Amino acid sequence: MLNALCWCVVAGGFIALLGILYDLVNRRGVDPVAFNLFGALFLLPAVLAGINWGALHPGELFEGARAVLLWSSMVLSGGLMCVGVIVLIVAMKRGKPEFAWTFSQCSMVIPFLLGVLCFGNVMHWSNYLGLICVGAGIVLLGRKRKRRSGTDLRKPHRLSHWFLPAAGAFLFIGLSQFLFSIPSYWTEWSDEARIRIPMQALGGLAALFCWKGRVFFQRWDRRTVLFAALFALLTYGGRATLYASLDRLAAFGMAPIGYPICQSIGIVGVALYLGLFRRELTRDAWLFLPPIVVGLFLLSRVNWWW
Repeated sequence: MLNALCWCVVAGGFIALLGILYDLVNRRGVDPVAFNLFGALFLLPAVLAGINWGALHPGELFEGARAVLLWSSMVLSGGLMCVGVIVLIVAMKRGKPEFAWTFSQCSMVIPFLLGVLCFGNVMHWSNYLGLICVGAGIVLLGRKRKRRSGTDLRKPHRLSHWFLPAAGAFLFIGLSQFLFSIPSYWTEWSDEARIRIPMQALGGLAALFCWKGRVFFQRWDRRTVLFAALFALLTYGGRATLYASLDRLAAFGMAPIGYPICQSIGIVGVALYLGLFRRELTRDAWLFLPPIVVGLFLLSRVNWWW
């Protein structure tokens, strides 16, 4: 059990480092589209190497309606995830990085609710309470904060200037997570070949090239390539350690707590970075952390303690 929790901490650390990297990309003036494009390009070989070719059956990929749905959901998932990351970086740049990052990490609300609506997942009282906690935490985080002198913590921004891209990141990332989860609802199907992540990566890369392919040739420099390589490294490390933690927790029947533990560590890690090193958070702003962390756990439908 201790080993499983250690893997969760490592995975959460990778998530936090990704949030810090996004903040550095903003402050160094790196083009977010070029950054994401190169990051997806660097990530692709790593995820392709993770395919279990021995368990891969061509019929699953190229025959029947299920193959069409598999490709459609994975390609759309990859495209929406890339757009979500770009919009998230823009939102973090426009005045409230802690709000945009935390809001995006709460996007698991969307696949949870769509699972209830589309696949008949049952909601428990704890799930309703989780939604309330997450909503309360987001409200606390987004409220206007003042210094002791009474002046605003930052220069004032219109609500639409920073909230709309933050909400867009929440929506795009949440929809991407839901699309990625669709094959998990199929009977007599399992991803033993580990093909979904490479398909998602290919979809994201193809979507970026179709949308902003010229950026690959026009808006890149050594700094962009360096940050993109770090993005690919952290993303791959985060996924690998997350799945390792889920496998170990599953042995104890506690796999559902893996995601909220890792996401909570990612949220707290970025908050500590912004509060201690950037001085972006006042003391009262930390009130948002407990309800969001508790809400994420309740949304995971964990009922093993009662």
